[in-house]
Amino acid sequence: MKALVLMIVGVGLALGDGSAEADTIEAIVEASLAPALPAGLGIAHVYPPASMTGLDVPAELVLVERPRELRVGRASVKIVIRSRTNKKPREAYVQVSYAALSEVAVTRRALAAGDVIGEDDIEVQRRASDAIAPAAAGGVVGSTLTKDLAAGTAVGAHDVMQAPRLRQGSEVTVDVRRGGVHVHGTGTLELAARPGEQATVRLTGSKTTVRGLLVAPATVEVGGGA
Repeated sequence: MKALVLMIVGVGLALGDGSAEADTIEAIVEASLAPALPAGLGIAHVYPPASMTGLDVPAELVLVERPRELRVGRASVKIVIRSRTNKKPREAYVQVSYAALSEVAVTRRALAAGDVIGEDDIEVQRRASDAIAPAAAGGVVGSTLTKDLAAGTAVGAHDVMQAPRLRQGSEVTVDVRRGGVHVHGTGTLELAARPGEQATVRLTGSKTTVRGLLVAPATVEVGGGA
């Protein structure tokens, strides 16, 4: 017999204090499954039936049957929504997508197709994404969006058109961090590079070369550790 752990999400009204609040099915299912996730695995998305999308439900009335094994891919999870009256409980299945945690670029605000992504438009988060191919977090800044993206969306490789590669000899800004020291300077690329790639730079006014990450169309970050 398939082993399942029955999880009651929310205990406020279940304990009789009336403190529990309503939430979406997506949020309730994710909150129930999250404690059982193995290290390195996250929930990329919860896909409830169309009739339940965005539906607010008292959390203490939702039972989630947690599978014994959680792994990368999609799986069905059974939920039971009870009634405060004597009505028959409502049963349904939701699809849950699991993926390995990785560093992805996430939009801080809604962006439109054709926008050039700036440093303030995204933040790097460690999260699960079921995008076919998440864009390299370091290579998003400077690229052009090919579709509209809502705030809080992980940027996929198919969502952007990469910035052109900078040619050898191009002048760049160099941002060097060594422990507590933070120095700005300029230099020239020793080899062609595209944002998101490692780049070697010869500093202006000296023969010193440094290696760092090209994080914007013309900025190379070097170091950053303590």
